Amino acid sequence: MLNNKFLNSVIDQFLVLIGVFACFLGAVIYRQSIVGQSSSLAIALAVILVVSLLAYGINLAVNDKIQINKESIYELLLFILVLIARFPLFHYMQKYDGGIYWGAIYKCARNFEFSLDYIFENFKIWGHTTFMFSFFSIIGEFLTLGSSIGYCMVNTVMSAFAVLCIYRICREKLGIDNLASFLLCVTLQCVPIFWGTFSHVNPDYMLLIFFVYMWYTHIREKYILCFFWIFCMFQTKETGVVIVFGYALAYAITIMCHKHDNIGDKLISVIKDPFVITCFLIAITQGVIFLAQGDVLTWQLPDKESHKWIVGYSEVSQKGTDVNAFGVYPKYVVCKIVHMFSLNYSWIASLIIAFCIVYMYRQHLIEVTKWEVLIPLIGALVIFATFNSFYITYALYRYNVFFVVMLWLLCMILVHKTFPKRIVAIICNLCLLILLSIQTFCNTDVLSEYMFNKYPTGKGYLVATDMKKVMYGDNIINNYKYAYIDDLIDKMLSTIDYNDSMIAVFADDDSINRIDIFTQDSLKAECIYAGWDRGKKCRVVDDELGNDAIKINAISYSEMVTDFETDDKMYLLYYFDYSDLDNEKIKQDIDGRYNIKAEETLDNFGGEIHYLLLSKM
Repeated sequence: MLNNKFLNSVIDQFLVLIGVFACFLGAVIYRQSIVGQSSSLAIALAVILVVSLLAYGINLAVNDKIQINKESIYELLLFILVLIARFPLFHYMQKYDGGIYWGAIYKCARNFEFSLDYIFENFKIWGHTTFMFSFFSIIGEFLTLGSSIGYCMVNTVMSAFAVLCIYRICREKLGIDNLASFLLCVTLQCVPIFWGTFSHVNPDYMLLIFFVYMWYTHIREKYILCFFWIFCMFQTKETGVVIVFGYALAYAITIMCHKHDNIGDKLISVIKDPFVITCFLIAITQGVIFLAQGDVLTWQLPDKESHKWIVGYSEVSQKGTDVNAFGVYPKYVVCKIVHMFSLNYSWIASLIIAFCIVYMYRQHLIEVTKWEVLIPLIGALVIFATFNSFYITYALYRYNVFFVVMLWLLCMILVHKTFPKRIVAIICNLCLLILLSIQTFCNTDVLSEYMFNKYPTGKGYLVATDMKKVMYGDNIINNYKYAYIDDLIDKMLSTIDYNDSMIAVFADDDSINRIDIFTQDSLKAECIYAGWDRGKKCRVVDDELGNDAIKINAISYSEMVTDFETDDKMYLLYYFDYSDLDNEKIKQDIDGRYNIKAEETLDNFGGEIHYLLLSKM
């Protein structure tokens, strides 16, 4: 057996990569077997990879490298807890931007071809360089085609591993004991944007996961894996470059601070560092990809010529936040700062961090040399926050998932490092755990309600995190509460026993038809429609209709109130409490044109849905 430590480390890292690609190839083969196709190359590669993994497992068992101890028990419990906490939160319907991303993944999985050309052409979503986001997401889609449940399964497992990495960092590098590290990670798992939005398909969430993997492998000096995870960040969303730049810059500064030689020797130390070399190689790789795709920022499509890197205040004021350029716009800066430091009780994390730093400074407890593992993280947060405040685009909260989760991590680490009595830190941890768990499902943060617009749901409200009131969409996805809509629509269709003779209508002045448009396929704007499965009592993708499923017929509200032709159709007119139209206005619009056959309100954990069954006079 191999005794060389370096060689064993290299083999371990390659075997992790083999495992990742084995999962992908296995999912491809599973999908192709269902449709009666097969790729001999995919099967051959999968067999080779699986045999390699089995050989490695046998090697571990023979050499007694698999050990059960106190630390591994905590890790196993933590991993299982994260899985159990997320399983009940799986969504079926993807909405808004989540629908766009999922729709592209679904189309790609449905028509998949095992070729590099197909991957390069179809793994880019909405113009972003999302190759690795698509790579991991499509594994789940192959397993449950036509449902985002597969994506949620993959995301859940990846999240559990990420929390496990943080546990090990806290225990091994920060000196926090097993129980405290366990509670810290359980609390982190309950951060509303981390727990409550994991099932909403988007690259920002996976960017956080890849960062944790990169951070962990860098600390462990696993530079092959570190290279891979940085590559995943760069090929998930463009802001991955910003995060890695901030991390690497802060890390380079720590290297220079260690040296007491002249500036030349300091720079040589930085250049020779394995992590810096890894980042340099990644930069070259990314440059080659930019050349291959023909542009740096492909999401600026379709009108490249009109794009500006820098915009003035007046232009931003006229267009709002939809400019995608750097600029100084005070209102936007304030909005982003509130997103990062205040929303969903993040103001508590910010206050705790400030208190702990002041307290530790006054008590002379700050020992930078013992906390060097956090300095690159802080550098990534600073650069990300700066970029986020001055690169003006839509003011969506999900863009900040990396920052918010890492802010809470810093908060809880400082709590355990500040209070000399262990019990005080644990009690504080438990209080935050309860508070964040409640906020994941209910909006109880009064400060968030005060700072942003809010939509009534019939049971509380949804906070809208944009700068101005716009179309109901990703602006309300900041915890799990938004998911109540899916359950209510399915519940309504089940209650009325929806059939072919019914037409669904969403009551809204903007005339947007929400029930039938499932999603859009990236920039191609190909709509994927929803059907109704009468057996399963849930909506399904129109392309995947089974024996018990029918297509949902739907028109816009404006079409319904202006159409005077008589027919024998029943009209399902439904609306939520946040809708622009209320019950009184709707009845005025339909008076003399429709008979009300039924009228009912349904509710669930998050809110209410109101509907009327109508027939033409």
